[in-house]
Amino acid sequence: MGRNDDTVLARLADIAVFRHCSKKELHEVTRLSTEVTVPEGRTLTTEGERGHEFAIVLSGTASVSRGGAVIATLAAGDHYGEMALLDDGPRTATIVATSPMSLAVVGRAEFGQLLEDVPALAVSILRGMARRLRELDASPAI
Repeated sequence: MGRNDDTVLARLADIAVFRHCSKKELHEVTRLSTEVTVPEGRTLTTEGERGHEFAIVLSGTASVSRGGAVIATLAAGDHYGEMALLDDGPRTATIVATSPMSLAVVGRAEFGQLLEDVPALAVSILRGMARRLRELDASPAI
């Protein structure tokens, strides 16, 4: 990462998806990610487009919309982008920063390496995806 790795490492350690990662594994996440600052109003992903990165929200908020309807809000500790990288499919939602944000961004190649090198992260991502699928299955049809 190059900038203040200790600060990013401390923020990652507080995020649920990294809770079961060792310090060594968190260093690997830090090494393979890039901290990016984005302004309010920046579109982070566009529904239907190909995804190129996985991102962890370090600070700030963003709205998540599908078909033009807001379906969720992302805040510090949330992440997005894993599904498009896992199945090489299109983005399932549009995400727009609703405040200035700081993100830890992991590219496609680095994401694959992270899943191999940090098993606790892979398990956590899979659990999160399973939880989202259950929530969708339990939701009334739109």
